[in-house]
Amino acid sequence: MKKFVIFSTLLIFILLIITVNAIESDNSYKSPQSDNDYDSPKSDNNYKLPESDKNYSSPTIGSGYVRPNTYNVSSNNTINENETIKKFEENNTQKINKTKENNETINQTLEFNKEDKIWIDKKFVGDWRVYSQSIYTKDGDFRYPPTPNTLLTIKEDGTWNFEGLQGTWEIDLIKDEDWKEWDIKNYGPLRKIVFKNWNKTIVKGPIEEDAAIIKFIWSIEIYQDGGSRWLKFGPSGKQKLYVETKGKGKVLSGDKKIDCGKECTAEYDYHYTVQLRAFPEEGYKLKWYGECITSGDNYCKFNIKNPTTVIAHFVPICEDNSQCPLDQVCENSICEKIECSCGYVNNHQCQEYACCSDEDCGEGNNCNLEIHQCIQKSTCQPVLINGDSDDKHDLVFVGAGFRDPKILEQGIRLLMDFNSESQNKLGVFSLTPFKENRHKFNSWLILAPDYPHYEEESPVKGIGVDTLAVPDRYYYETLVQSCERDTVIILSPAIFRPWANFPTTGISGGKIYMSLNNPIKEPHFLGRILAHEFGHAIGGLADEYIEYGKENFAQKYDFPNCASDLETAKEKWNDLEGIRGVHYITGIKDVPGTTYFKNSKPTFSQLGYFPDGSDFGDGGCAYVHENIRPTISSIMKED
Repeated sequence: MKKFVIFSTLLIFILLIITVNAIESDNSYKSPQSDNDYDSPKSDNNYKLPESDKNYSSPTIGSGYVRPNTYNVSSNNTINENETIKKFEENNTQKINKTKENNETINQTLEFNKEDKIWIDKKFVGDWRVYSQSIYTKDGDFRYPPTPNTLLTIKEDGTWNFEGLQGTWEIDLIKDEDWKEWDIKNYGPLRKIVFKNWNKTIVKGPIEEDAAIIKFIWSIEIYQDGGSRWLKFGPSGKQKLYVETKGKGKVLSGDKKIDCGKECTAEYDYHYTVQLRAFPEEGYKLKWYGECITSGDNYCKFNIKNPTTVIAHFVPICEDNSQCPLDQVCENSICEKIECSCGYVNNHQCQEYACCSDEDCGEGNNCNLEIHQCIQKSTCQPVLINGDSDDKHDLVFVGAGFRDPKILEQGIRLLMDFNSESQNKLGVFSLTPFKENRHKFNSWLILAPDYPHYEEESPVKGIGVDTLAVPDRYYYETLVQSCERDTVIILSPAIFRPWANFPTTGISGGKIYMSLNNPIKEPHFLGRILAHEFGHAIGGLADEYIEYGKENFAQKYDFPNCASDLETAKEKWNDLEGIRGVHYITGIKDVPGTTYFKNSKPTFSQLGYFPDGSDFGDGGCAYVHENIRPTISSIMKED
């Protein structure tokens, strides 16, 4: 996000597209909606593709292509029968039958009703059920109402009926004007079905077919106001029922087709009434999942209209919650899963979050879904802004216990010394390298008058303070969500030992907990202490002093200013040796290539030396004497 961070991103895209008969879309095509009930025909793997003699030429390209003519209609709207039959046969052979096999198959069922002058294809005769329904409005909106249960009946005499309507039907070739009327791009179908007297109008739709198989037919009803209703019909033949059992028990059907203790399947006619009965073993109780519309005494009854799955779950009978998993509760002698839409389940209870949406937080607040806490919509106030946050490192100062923004801002300006005016180098921006880069920072403040603190016994004796008031480590997260931020500084007047978290990514993302009441350091040194913590939070630097009880800490990180041996130290700062006192400083004597350093007096006079005679300021770093640091004295040691 900032120039402090160098992002190196390698984007590798390997795109393999294998397309057979690909159809490009101009985004106007309205995709037919599926209700996922369609059961794909299975292949017995014996079918062989027709071999090509490689001389085939697409009927829509090449010099030999002849655009199909429309029917010749006379002035009295009667069809010229001979010419129509001739042209249909030509078009049917040219556009529909791409192989000899397909041609023979389709023509076996195609008949011309000379009396009614319509084309009848016997493959369409029968009952068809609605697979999907889509309603489009003239302004481009759409919705998917429930699919009607009524069957479309197509009869051999050329009539049809559906939803109380009836009329005549015929098959024809799709023309360019059909695609325009439907407002979709030609996606492959060659024929259309035409329903006459559909709500006193003519309704047409494409036929999706493959050789002798009619997969789907469409009725696209265009409303006078520009909207449309799309119905997708599929064969209403046998429907599969899948029955699965879980736990101890079995399921039987009244017709004996279903008899299983694990899982089984059966086929039924469309709209057949299926009756199932479950038999739980002793100590178990049944719960149905699926299509049951009536159930009781372990019975399940429903009408099957599409491929259906029914699950019989046999669960142990419980007496109390202790017999159920922690995310379930005992209800009606069954362990039921606890519904907990806004919270998490623990110990048979839903622990609700403070919020799951902005509506839960009231006016002036937003719900942060990462922590499920309500936060103020706008809490950040600028202190000093040097440019766009995308190009700057944003510092957010959280005033723990502060109620007056003017007092908090005054304290921030004293600590930071934004104009580098401090002659004694007591502010952050009066120190190198912050001074030279102060224009790269933005500063913001947030008031947190009720910031929580917890008490902790002081580990240091002899400073006049026995109990510390330490700010909560995570409460700030509820406050800064609306702020541009890279480093967050919690400023508190309470007494505690300041500390910082190391960067989470590169040199961005650290957090600082800064006490403004230090019993060891004078108040005018607070700016230097903050600079020390910035060294941790922004630079990822180690402390360059000794402290017992933290010896294992150094092993977790690779610090730029601390090394465990001379070879590693040279790799890190050999190019700086000799500049402003940079060398290899350690707390162990007689290490070749290094300088041993022993502090001449205690760093803190109130505390004195450690019991073994060593001091905070002796040679070493990251709390260990054996480690090597670059200088004898620095911000990371003294402050």
